[in-house]
Amino acid sequence: LPFASQGSVGPPAGWLLCDGVPYNITTYDELYAAIAEVYNVDGDAAGTSRTPNLNGRVITGEGSNGEKTVAIGEDGGEWDVTLDSTMMPNHNHGGGVHTHDILEVGARLGGGSTDDNTSESPDATTTLTTEIANGAASPLVPGSVIALEGGGLSHVNAMPFLGMRYIIKASSEE
Repeated sequence: LPFASQGSVGPPAGWLLCDGVPYNITTYDELYAAIAEVYNVDGDAAGTSRTPNLNGRVITGEGSNGEKTVAIGEDGGEWDVTLDSTMMPNHNHGGGVHTHDILEVGARLGGGSTDDNTSESPDATTTLTTEIANGAASPLVPGSVIALEGGGLSHVNAMPFLGMRYIIKASSEE
């Protein structure tokens, strides 16, 4: 159950915080009867049972919704995720494969006319070659690779949340 308290105010008698702390199964036999060792982790001492650790977690229902089955005690999700190319949808970066007559491109770079696909610039080919060599023009040709973008950093993957404490009934004592 959600438990609204602050600081050192603990849960009511017979209840424990859902903070993943191991408890003695003899002392909390009713809790052990309800959850056994579902929330224990490797290396826990024999004779102990942990409460669920809901610190920094969102609760989801156990069972199947037709797409995903969640078992009692199963955890999942990530606070930060770094996408790689296998996680992105198929896409392109424009440009496409297309061609231009060398005279047309030369005319555009050299200031000539393209009306009849000839250049008024006497040196259209030289102009194009010079512009490419100087980095002013970069034609896309089959097999060209567009420069990589992005920093490879992770992004927050958390749904909106509100921090609260949760408690679990540990015994029938009041």
